[in-house]
Amino acid sequence: MLAFIRFLFAGLLLVISHAFAATVQDEHGTFTLEKTPQRIVVLELSFADALAAVDVSPIGIADDNDAKRILPEVRAHLKPWQSVGTSAQPSLEAIAALKPDLIIADSSRHAGVYIALQQIAPVLLLKSRNETYAENLQSAAIIGEMVGKKREMQARLEQHKERMAQWASQLPKGTRVAFGISREQQFNLHTQETWTGSVLASLG
Repeated sequence: MLAFIRFLFAGLLLVISHAFAATVQDEHGTFTLEKTPQRIVVLELSFADALAAVDVSPIGIADDNDAKRILPEVRAHLKPWQSVGTSAQPSLEAIAALKPDLIIADSSRHAGVYIALQQIAPVLLLKSRNETYAENLQSAAIIGEMVGKKREMQARLEQHKERMAQWASQLPKGTRVAFGISREQQFNLHTQETWTGSVLASLG
């Protein structure tokens, strides 16, 4: 009888596993996971932000060896993690030591180590560096789906949309804004193709 119960339980786990199977289009093509990832490593802070939004904690983050790089509001939703170096040069050894079942990497910054990362775990390639506001939201939606939190992420994104609409309604009509960064020998303006510029554009 006990053996039969174990058989039924194993079968149930198999059904649940296959029921999760999620497929999305990332920056490399079609990406599929058959099981909900439990040990996630993220190589950009924006990916950690997305996971925190649905209360999923990565086991490793490329936090530039400084936990304070992650905002307190985000850290409040994360369990302790292991640093895997910097976003620019993540440590492959540190990542491998964590035995992840999913790595979320930037399609631009980490293109050079993509194959090496694939030897460790499945790699979800998304935009983070040089992304626009819309691409940031799209990446969050994809991450939510891949960690089994599609419904929760959609709810958070809808909440965010409503909040942005409230802020936009408070701006005087016809407001024109330019966002720039001043350095010693240069001044950079952010257009609508940048993250900050596209955020401003979304406010109307």
